[in-house]
Amino acid sequence: MNFSGIITRNPQRVLEEFEQRGLDYIQVVDANDKLDKLNNIIDIAILCGGSKSDLPEQGPYFAQFVNTVDSFDTHPEVVNYYNKMDEVAKLNGTVSVISAGWGPGTFSLNRILLNAFLPGAKPYGFYGLTQPGGVSQGHSDAIRQIEGVLDARQYTHAIPETIERVRNGEIQI
Repeated sequence: MNFSGIITRNPQRVLEEFEQRGLDYIQVVDANDKLDKLNNIIDIAILCGGSKSDLPEQGPYFAQFVNTVDSFDTHPEVVNYYNKMDEVAKLNGTVSVISAGWGPGTFSLNRILLNAFLPGAKPYGFYGLTQPGGVSQGHSDAIRQIEGVLDARQYTHAIPETIERVRNGEIQI
């Protein structure tokens, strides 16, 4: 596998960061440029945009030209996003893997594998195990969509007593 480059809305910033860190030069492309020749340059694009406004536009756009993987996680919109990505990918002969982030994605895959290897197992997910907790990007974005909310962060804090009760078999799904 070879890393081919970064497509960004701010190529100058990316180049400066690489320079400051003493990293080798890589190809940096302005996301605003016409990208219809991507399939001659790369095999797959890993899309790292946000689920709120980046991926709904970038996913279908890039899927026209190249195979994609993304981490779309706006839960109520996953089916709509899937349908759009599926339509564009089929039309253009590309493959698009969506929602391959932590949740949905890796966490869901872990649950599937656990059930395949240990049928009847009860998977639990505990987020925010550290003292400051864990920030949910998707939930934070959902809160910011509420009229009148200027900015917000949703922190998840696991309850140590609950974790202990699950470990002791006292709580089951």
